[in-house]
Amino acid sequence: MNDSNHPSKPASPRKPNIRSVILPAEHGAWAALIEAILMGFLVSFTWQSIVVAINAILLGLCLQPCKIVLRGPANKYQIPRYKAAKKAFAILAPLSTALLIFNVLLPAISPSFALVLLVSVPMVLIHWVYESNNQPRHLLAVLSGMLAITMVAPAMAAADAPKAAFVSTVLLILAARQISSISYARHIVRKSKGLPAPYSSILTLHLIGLMCILLIPAISPSIAQSVQIAFLSIYAILCFRTIIGLVILKQRGSIKPKILGLTELAIGIIYVISTSYLLKPYP
Repeated sequence: MNDSNHPSKPASPRKPNIRSVILPAEHGAWAALIEAILMGFLVSFTWQSIVVAINAILLGLCLQPCKIVLRGPANKYQIPRYKAAKKAFAILAPLSTALLIFNVLLPAISPSFALVLLVSVPMVLIHWVYESNNQPRHLLAVLSGMLAITMVAPAMAAADAPKAAFVSTVLLILAARQISSISYARHIVRKSKGLPAPYSSILTLHLIGLMCILLIPAISPSIAQSVQIAFLSIYAILCFRTIIGLVILKQRGSIKPKILGLTELAIGIIYVISTSYLLKPYP
């Protein structure tokens, strides 16, 4: 019997991949979170900082399902993904919220933790405004999102360190790294795709990163001058990395995203380890 006379059954929506529901397609934010958690552990490895790190991971896992749920299914094929995201968010959101409340109310955590939390709220709100307007790649969206992630390291330090100056120093050091990384990676990606990427933007952001490093002596006068010079030298290496990357980009026309991502992650880990080592005597 010829089946061609029978109408074919409509294709059923595919079962969603849980990875696509929980993890975003771009992994830059997760690389930044790895750096922040690593630095947090290096400057303050306590059970309180472990709780803060777990909380940060749970909050990070909430973001993608939340975006999928708020946007809703565009067609019937996205309904399974929408339902999976709804279930994931229903599990992750209460867990992360409960843990966040626990972190804030925990008596052993210093008041600096609440201050870090308050500073991070505007960053999260700015990022979310751009996300809700479907502009996640806008420079302010990327910067605010990455700086919100950067807050994880000082939050972990604040969980055990009573000195606000030390917590602020951790924030400035990691903020300088992330601002430099964002400006560099964004410029490379946009140039590789043939999109406009003015050099003035990358220069301005690197200068802002430099200002973060230069603010450290004012925030933490107890830090030795030799250590301050070391911080400047490490940041100078980041700037040198940017120059090398721009030269390579001009010669080749593009840099593969995978190579860019892995290189930045390696540089970030080295940066975090070296700066954390310099901070060891000062908590």
